[in-house]
Amino acid sequence: MKNLILPLIAASFFTACAASPAAKAPASKSAGSNGVLFAQDFDGSPLGLYSGKRLAADWGKLIWHSGFDEGRARIVDAGAESGRALEITYTAGGIGPSAGASFKTDIPKRASATGLPAELYLSYDVQFAPGFDFVKGGKLPGLCGYNVDKKSREGCNTGGGFPDGYDGWSARGMWRAGGALENYVYNASQKKFYGDSERWGVSAKPGRWHAVQHRVVMNTPGQKDGILEAWMDGQKVLSLTGVEYRKTNRIGVNLFYFSTFFGGNTPSWAPATDQTIRYDNFVISTQKIADAPRP
Repeated sequence: MKNLILPLIAASFFTACAASPAAKAPASKSAGSNGVLFAQDFDGSPLGLYSGKRLAADWGKLIWHSGFDEGRARIVDAGAESGRALEITYTAGGIGPSAGASFKTDIPKRASATGLPAELYLSYDVQFAPGFDFVKGGKLPGLCGYNVDKKSREGCNTGGGFPDGYDGWSARGMWRAGGALENYVYNASQKKFYGDSERWGVSAKPGRWHAVQHRVVMNTPGQKDGILEAWMDGQKVLSLTGVEYRKTNRIGVNLFYFSTFFGGNTPSWAPATDQTIRYDNFVISTQKIADAPRP
């Protein structure tokens, strides 16, 4: 798949499905098939620095981005099993977005002319570099949402605070010490000021490609019937029900947030040396697609 963005379609939900961690996404993942709204495997991207201009060419209109014009993103040849991939460098001693890379895009707004998506899957492959120092943890990409009566850059709640159900929500991925993985969630019934950690009970292994998949189903406003699910390498690792993402139907699953950095908000989260993570095979779709066969 190369720079595939689904033209306007009537469907207003989107879902992404896990690609094999050691192989390119199967042909069935092309945009428009099996509910796929967007797919990006970087094979059409030139090797070398991945600038904000190139990012926009591959992903379409962006709400904002950081870290790409600062030289922290590159397209690399990840070998015959994976092809080209996006490599992010996390700078030594740094925490937060200024030491990683982020962008936000409103894919469903471009992909659908009607309605707000209420259910989506996001999948991608991720490889922590051999010898990766996880320190205390850091953020990974995920889905989020905002109130369409407000500005899109104001949604996707992160960074502390309690969503009120009328502003937005987020359900990014996160790694913790030792590579333990989780969803890091901001929602209207949030328990902790800095978001709720929904642990997966599995850990990433440096040097290995892992297939990650998230599923978000919006709750009915006034009810706590939302869903958050996750899979890693084809194994279901999270099944959370009773989530209250919103209190108005003006909020949906309407943003993709590529948000990755070390932190935490204190220097103790920072790596002592530069670290790298590679990403590949992003898919956003209305239907879950089975993992590709493993070698």
